[in-house]
Parts: sequence; C-alpha cells; structure tokens
Amino acid sequence: MLQSFGKIIVTPEINPFFFTSSNTLLSKTMAIPFKETEKEGSDSITWEIERLFKLLDNELKVKIAYPNRIREYLMQYPEIIEIIRIASIKTRYEFGTEAKLKLEMYIDPEEDDFVYPLLNVCLRDYPPDVLKQLEEIEDLYLEQLKESRGWFLLTTDFGPYEDAIF
Repeated sequence: MLQSFGKIIVTPEINPFFFTSSNTLLSKTMAIPFKETEKEGSDSITWEIERLFKLLDNELKVKIAYPNRIREYLMQYPEIIEIIRIASIKTRYEFGTEAKLKLEMYIDPEEDDFVYPLLNVCLRDYPPDVLKQLEEIEDLYLEQLKESRGWFLLTTDFGPYEDAIF
C-alpha cells in the first residue's frame, strides 16, 4: 500500500510505525515528517515543536507535563522532535486509547543537569511482555537517537492506572 502526500511517499515497508497491522495508514497528519516543512531556522524549530504538541494533544491524547521545559529542551536538541513523534504514534497505536500517555521531563536526582524528555505509559493491566513491546517501539528510532546529541526515553513506571495523574 502506497500513500503519497505531495513529495512525501509513505509505505508500510519504509515507515511501519505509520500503519496498523492491516496496513491502514494511522493518520495523514501523523505521516508528514516534520523535516518536510517549508520553514527554516529557529522559527522552523518553534513551529515544529508546536506542531508536535498539537499532534500529541489533539490526535494522540498525550498529556504534556511542563510544556515550557520540553520546548526549551527541544530547541536545544531539535532532532528529538521526530523521535518523540515516532514513539508517541506507535505507542498510542500499540497500547490503544485506554493507555494513559504522558510526555514529561526526567531530571536525574543525582545530576540535575542530566535532563531529558520521557514518554511514560500507564496501563490498566500490564501484559507480561510490556517491556518487550516498549523495546520494539524503541527499535524504530534507536539508531536516530544514537546519532543525536540529546536523549529520550520511552518507559512505564508500572503505576496503578487509577492513581495516574495524566
């Protein structure tokens, strides 16, 4: 199945995280890479961050905690924008609409200058292979992350669903 949006071509083989298991495109908005935007410079980065936040909030229903901190980080490490986008799309698809997803900043308690965004997944019931599922999602962007100056983490705290503040 081939999907084309102007110059952008999306296929399940090249972009598996944009498709369901039956090769149905998840969303046209989700399929357009941020790097295909026409803007340049720091205004472009700001625009891409806001576009990411809109996708997370409106389509993927990801809670964004302390968005200004995340914006600051992404201004420093814009290559993480696409990584968050890929992780969020695939995580929402894999765990469904019942999963609570929250993008937040991790601050290392021992090194307060070691700060990075993380996407936390909270489930009503945790399947035995949940960590394997998270690793499979991580595999989609791991090479890109290794080449980045910044960092990002997809994780779960195995917290109770009812107590999750999302």
